[in-house]
Amino acid sequence: MKKAFLIVPLLFMAVSALALTASFSFYQEGLSQAFSDISMQFNVPIVIDQSVSGKITANLNDVTLKEAMDLLCKKAGLFYFERNGVYFVGSSSSSAMMKMYGYETQVIPLKYLSAQGAVSFLTNYSQYISYSANEPLLLFNGPKEVYGEVLKTLQKLDVKTSQMYVIYTIYTLSNDTWQNGGQNFGILSKLHNSNGFNSVDFDEFFRESKRFELKSSGFAMVNVGKIADFKVKDLETEMKIHVISSNFNQTILKVSLSNTENSSSNVESTVKISKGKVGITKMKIGKNEFILGVNVVKTSAKLPEMINIWTEERKENDFYFLMRGLLNCPIFNIVSRYKNFALGVEKVALSQYPTVYTGISEEFSQNLRGYALIGVTIPATFNSLNSYRLKFLLVQKTSPSNAFMSSGYASVEMPLNDLTNFRITYVGNMEYKIDSLFVGGSVHYTYGESGQSFTPLISVGLFFSKNLKGRLLYSPFEKTLRGEINFEM
Repeated sequence: MKKAFLIVPLLFMAVSALALTASFSFYQEGLSQAFSDISMQFNVPIVIDQSVSGKITANLNDVTLKEAMDLLCKKAGLFYFERNGVYFVGSSSSSAMMKMYGYETQVIPLKYLSAQGAVSFLTNYSQYISYSANEPLLLFNGPKEVYGEVLKTLQKLDVKTSQMYVIYTIYTLSNDTWQNGGQNFGILSKLHNSNGFNSVDFDEFFRESKRFELKSSGFAMVNVGKIADFKVKDLETEMKIHVISSNFNQTILKVSLSNTENSSSNVESTVKISKGKVGITKMKIGKNEFILGVNVVKTSAKLPEMINIWTEERKENDFYFLMRGLLNCPIFNIVSRYKNFALGVEKVALSQYPTVYTGISEEFSQNLRGYALIGVTIPATFNSLNSYRLKFLLVQKTSPSNAFMSSGYASVEMPLNDLTNFRITYVGNMEYKIDSLFVGGSVHYTYGESGQSFTPLISVGLFFSKNLKGRLLYSPFEKTLRGEINFEM
């Protein structure tokens, strides 16, 4: 396939946002790969339903994202829609299912698990889930009650840990499916002449597994050198999965199967599983054929930390930087964190000295962080505790993937020599995003020894980049206008 990309900056109406165009040339290209190219070029997540298949030949010259999606979907007989910045591409069969059952569409962001790792735990709900291997999110289409079960499962498992999960799934096959598998199913053809495990692409296994009947699944958290024991009661099968070794690129497992009904079905095999792969083998219990899949999911890889190779997701979770400053006077608020260590500096009034802080930080949720800080004013009178200050800070980071953006911070600060002389500050923003422009309102509240103030403001702002935005704040009561720059990363 030949591709030629041409990026042309265009002026987007009355704002300074850049609209991109690109050119694509597809010749007998798989639809999944074609949409993947569009996703990469326009830097937007595109999730493709498992029912989408086939190839396409098309030349798209200087097209916007919308034009590319419209033309490709129309030519291939597909449909697409956007939810919270994520594009979903489906076929007529997936569209019919959504309309027939009134399914709702939800985007589920992931913090530590990859998309492939997450769906490994969600085998029972796989018919409702689509994903892109390159994006840390899932797209759910299904009943509301099932959506609740999926969220409950992920809340328990999508957590930061230094260990790994070993997951197994067993699918049963009819004899006809097994005999014809070499012609109809790619993963079955790899098992016909094999007595042990094969390592296959996870995406392929996820696609094909929907054609089989799920019989059993389970998972266990293990360390290198340890064994995970599983007992599948209705199949009278015991399974031992021994994690021999594991690094950033590959995990080696030794799998032992024993069956009380049919000793000839016992299997002992070693499988090497690399990133994006899953180990599969065939089983025969009585007259039935089974496929066993074994996967390893890591939520925190130690090797990348040791050699300082971070994924973008790890950077987001480990390092955070926020800067707020007013344009019309030298008042600013800066706070940064690395893991649980935090630094900050602020000047909250013209008459006050700036204060430098250090302390600890904890991440409460994806966009909410808390800080406990001790600071000292600059310049400081070191023989007086009045120069030393204690501060508790709660920061809500903007989530630009949502149309309605909620952000702000709340703090309580006091000098160490008089804890009753505290100051409370609250800034809350609720704004609506339209492309790179956002409008809404802001509330500023302060309480201290000089009294309290409450100021509602009207806000208009612009995203200059993913991390940098500017905001104009107007107070209709005070008839004042101020500017603000926010930098987050």
